[in-house]
Order: sequence, then C-alpha cells, then structure tokens
Amino acid sequence: MLHGEWAGGGTIISAGPCATLTDANEILAALSGQRGRPSASSVVGGGWFGWLSYPDLSSWRLSDDVVNAGGQLGFYPCLLRYRRDDGCWYDEALLGIVTDGSLDARRRDLDALLRRPGSSAGRGYRVGPLRPRESRAWYTASVSACIERIRAGDVYQANLCLRMDADFTGDVTRLFADLVDALQPAYGALVCTRSHAIVSVSPELFLRRDGDAVTSAPIKGTRPKSTISRGPDPAAGELLRSAKERAENVMIVDLVRNDLSRVAATGSVQVPSLLAVEEHCGVWHLVSRVSATIAPGRSDADLLAATFPPASVTGAPKQAARGVITQLERRSRGVYTGAIGYLSPHSGLELNVAIRTAVISYRHAAPHLMSLGVGAGITAGSVPADEWQECLDKAAPLADAWSRDAPTRVAARGLGCDSDLTFGPPLHSFRAVPGSSKPTDQGRNDSMPLDTLVVFAASYENQDDAIADYDAVHEYYTSAGLIDTYDAAVITREDDGKVKVVKKHEQPTRQGAWAGLGVGLVGGALVALFPAIALAGGLLVGGAAGAGLGALAGHVAGGMSRSDLKDLGELLDEGQSGLVVIAATDMEAHVEAELKRAAKVTKKQLRADEKQLEKEIDAATA
Repeated sequence: MLHGEWAGGGTIISAGPCATLTDANEILAALSGQRGRPSASSVVGGGWFGWLSYPDLSSWRLSDDVVNAGGQLGFYPCLLRYRRDDGCWYDEALLGIVTDGSLDARRRDLDALLRRPGSSAGRGYRVGPLRPRESRAWYTASVSACIERIRAGDVYQANLCLRMDADFTGDVTRLFADLVDALQPAYGALVCTRSHAIVSVSPELFLRRDGDAVTSAPIKGTRPKSTISRGPDPAAGELLRSAKERAENVMIVDLVRNDLSRVAATGSVQVPSLLAVEEHCGVWHLVSRVSATIAPGRSDADLLAATFPPASVTGAPKQAARGVITQLERRSRGVYTGAIGYLSPHSGLELNVAIRTAVISYRHAAPHLMSLGVGAGITAGSVPADEWQECLDKAAPLADAWSRDAPTRVAARGLGCDSDLTFGPPLHSFRAVPGSSKPTDQGRNDSMPLDTLVVFAASYENQDDAIADYDAVHEYYTSAGLIDTYDAAVITREDDGKVKVVKKHEQPTRQGAWAGLGVGLVGGALVALFPAIALAGGLLVGGAAGAGLGALAGHVAGGMSRSDLKDLGELLDEGQSGLVVIAATDMEAHVEAELKRAAKVTKKQLRADEKQLEKEIDAATA
C-alpha cells in the first residue's frame, strides 16, 4: 500500500504478485529494458512494487530484523487506486497481461470484500517503549569520530544512523493508518510479507520519472516544531538561518546534481527550488528539488545505478561517505535509507527515501521486534549532542502517533533524556548493570554500563598483516587517547592445524564494569568500533565465533585466557592468522572532553565561513 503524493496524490493498493525478485542484480536486469515514455493518462495500471535495501558494504552485519539484503520487488498486474483529485477509487490493470476472465473474478472478489462488516472498534495493536540499541555515549562518540574524518579531508558530510527497538503486537494496518492520520506523510508505504512488515511514513522523494523527466527532492536540515500555537513558528526561521543546515543541504543538492548528470541529457540538470522550509511528519525540514531530462537510450536500471543509494542518506563524496558509514555504524541498515515505491511500464517510476521507516519481524512469537531507524547528517559544524537530539526529534512524532493514549516523555528540547531514552509507557523495569556507578532508573534502558566495551576480531591470510594491525591498534589508540585499557592478541593456525598465540597484550581492567557483558556477546552484541584505521580481513562474528568471543569477553576481567584464544583460533583456516582486540573506555568522559573541544573549533570555523556561505547561497537563489 502506498499513500500520499504517489502518482499525483492518493492511495495505491496491490496484492498477489505474479513474479518476485529479491536479488539486486536480478532487479536491475528486469529494469534494464524499461525506458521513459510520456504517459497518455494518469493511470498507473500495475508494475513492479516493493523496496530496495540500502546496499551495505559489509554483508557480515546482516541481522535477524533486516529484510532481504538486495530488496524485493513483486510484479503486480492489477491494483486499486484512490485519486485525490476526484475522490474516486479505480480498479486498474495492465491490459495484455490480465485476461478479461481474471478481471471479472477480481471484481467479484472486491465486491464481496466491500460487503464484509468493518473491523471492531479499538486500536487493535500495542507498541512498547522505544529503546535505542546504541547508547548516547556511543552515538556521540561516533559523531566525533566522523567530524575528525571530515577535518582530515576524507569526506565533507556523512549521514550516521542508529536503531531503536520496540515490542509490537496486533494489526500492522491499523498502526499504519494511525501514523498516516497523525503525520500525513508525503510518501507513506506499508509492505507486508510472510516474515516482515515495513511501515514507512517518509517525507522524502528519492526519484520520480515521468517520461524522460526526472525529479528528486532531497531533504537535509531539521528542527522540531515549537509549542507556539499562534503566528509563524520561530523554529522554521531558525532552521532557514542555520549556516550548518543550509550548508548540509547545498552539499547534498550538489551530490544529487552530480548523480543525475551521469544519465541526463547535457545541460538538462536544474535546481528549480533550493532551501524551502516545509513541514513534514511533525518537524520542519529544508527541502530542495533537482530536475533533469534522461538521455536517450537510458533505462530505469541506468537511473538507479547512477543514483542509488540516495544522496541525502549517504554523504559527500558518496563512496567515501559510504565507507565511513560502514566503519562507524554498528549494524546493517536493511530497508532503512533504501527506497520504497513502484516502477510501472505505463506511468514511470516513483520511489521514496525509506526514512521514518520501521520494520516489524515476524520470525519470532509475539511480541514481535519492531526496529525504527533514525539518523542525522554530520558536517564540520556538527555538535555531537545536537545530532543525537536530532535523532530523537525525528522519532518523537512517530512515537506520539502510536502512543496517543500514553504520552511520551518530553525533555527541554523535544523528546529525550540525559542518556539512553525510552519512548512511551515503560513495559519493563531496568536495573543498573552490576558494577556500574549508575543507580537503578525505572523505565530506562541501561543495557550497557558507564564504560563501553569494544570487541573486534578479524582474519588474515598471513601473520605479518595481522601483526601490522596489532601494532597499528596500539599506536593509534596510544596517540588518540580514546580508550582507557585494552587487551589484544594475534593468533595463527599453522599448517598442521595447531593454534599458536603469536603476540599478546594485556592491561588490568576494572572488573566491576565488565560484569554481565559476556551474556550480551554470546547473544551476538558484537561491536567493530575502530573508525579511523582500516583493519583487513573478514570479521569472525557469525555462529560459533560469536559464542567464542562471548566466552572470551566473559574472562576479560582476568585477562584473555590462552585456551579461549585457541578455541577461537580453531575457526581459522590452516595458514590463516587472526587479530582479537577487547577495549574498555569511559566513553562519557571522552565524549564530554571532545564536545568541549569541538565546540571551540566549530565556533571559530563558523565565524570565518558564515559570511562566505551566505554569499554563495544568495547567489544560488538569485
């Protein structure tokens, strides 16, 4: 189901695909022959409907709540469509594919469906409190690391995301209806499969192709709506005046222009609208629009290859930003920040950017896991605490919509709290992790202690490469001062199958802060958080390796035992080497120091750049 501005405005419903594609290469191959042609009418008819997942650069990060890695498109020859312009429902089909007999049978089924009694009154679903998978300390530290990459010249901007989970039971269609009613998304979508449901209330248009004309409307820049009920909202003006937000939007517009130029007719790429302030899904956004004319002979597959994943959820330069994202984010994004929509042989192509999008997994008994992605664009002018708050601001309207009878907790600025957060009425009580200095807090998710645990394991084809990265870890973290203590070891499985511990480094650890973390690691909570160096090899995090690292971390308070290392080494092929690192840091303290330093630097930089940036924007809008 699609609802909002799709196909001129309205609702599109389809079911029962006659073909399904889940491999990214198959999807592109199917679209390679689909080219733009002017539509004679506003009829959609049918076509490929579904989603494209964010193309994560590390397949090892796929988890149970992530839908098909490439995406899923189903071919629907029939659909129901409500047109907002005339207020009527239409039964549309692709003639030549659907026979007259099947159309008659379909209409009889629809007539019977419409005669059925409506659903009983009541909400029909329950959503538990949202709980971040990552702590505030982890996210702000990742933002700080990204800022350092920007200052080093690796990237100009990158989009960093995190996940929030909640328990879900009940009717997903009613959840979608409530979200649509409350938020009025421009590009809402509900996709249901046997294993997952995707609920999207996206405000952002990724691509629309009508004939040879293509439009993209990237969103960058966010402010929560103020509580003032009369007169213009000052938050909108504040957003438009923000040099940081405007610079971020202009950079992404330039990236979209560059992407489209790869498949556009020469000189056809235009920016008809730049930095418009629009209200979407309970917040203010800066929205720009880029248009182009597709060059002759170019297909939808060419268009997607040139532009996907969307510029607004990656960064600039795109490929370098995607590399930074892979290093700094803990998990695969899945459909989040991918695209949802349709590709019709009759009416063209229309895809949203899959933000404000939740995935409900039915792979386990109720309550089902619901995962919501949120993120923020990071620039040289970013303040880590503000980017964390932006993530909360984006999630807050959704939580308000599905918890109207149980209001969310509100902080001074939007929705949030001092550290981790919980949206909605708490379903559980959380106790402080043993050894943590934090007191018990009803309704808070203290799944991690004050100190942050980092676990890394990689395999190498030769021992020298493993030792080089072992030395790099020591040198980098000694100079950067980002960790308080760490253990590391190089292990090798020799040609005769025996495992040898080649190098080993240990420091005393604060035992209290580690209590209870082994269980979490056995469950798969493994973190690769080495953002500023490129460690080689594949991660040993699947299956038995996860359990092995969990056991290893369980003994970290007393140092890494050689027996644990040898057990892990059994997972290597003969002749391979491995590097294992376990680090501890009082991240809160590091983040606080980094924020103070970053604030001074960015304030000085903004003073120097603001006037020049305003001149460039004025020239662009003139």
